[in-house]
Amino acid sequence: MNQQNIYAVKITLFLILISLPMAFGCKHINQSSSTAPTNESALLTPDERQRLEIEAARGGADAAFKLYEYFEYGVADKISAVKWLRVAAEKGHVVAQFNLGYLLAQGEKAAELKEAKKWLLLAEAGRFQRATAALKDLSDKAKSLGFDLSQP
Repeated sequence: MNQQNIYAVKITLFLILISLPMAFGCKHINQSSSTAPTNESALLTPDERQRLEIEAARGGADAAFKLYEYFEYGVADKISAVKWLRVAAEKGHVVAQFNLGYLLAQGEKAAELKEAKKWLLLAEAGRFQRATAALKDLSDKAKSLGFDLSQP
């Protein structure tokens, strides 16, 4: 199995793991129920999906995050889910920034861990409480792998 396939398997496993709490009625990696996946975002009509895609293209972070939820929980398309998660994070959605940072922190390459740090720092700056602990865990992991995340 090549490195790209291993990375794809890791991402898939991570996304499955973060989906498990939903199967048991628990909240997603969020701090409040206002951003937890809802039936609305998991069951979009084609027209609603198109509207959200247009809104996301115009800078709507919440629309991009709803598309992430749709692809993550509604149709189980992990590639599209990660695509929209990244879009939402880039547009400043704090929960998306945390989730993307957490996802990238599952990697074992220096570049992945550095990008994870970037997103987790943004989530922390946005006052996402779990980001601080995730940054500590990321730092410990990087050290155990011999990476120095303090360097750009």
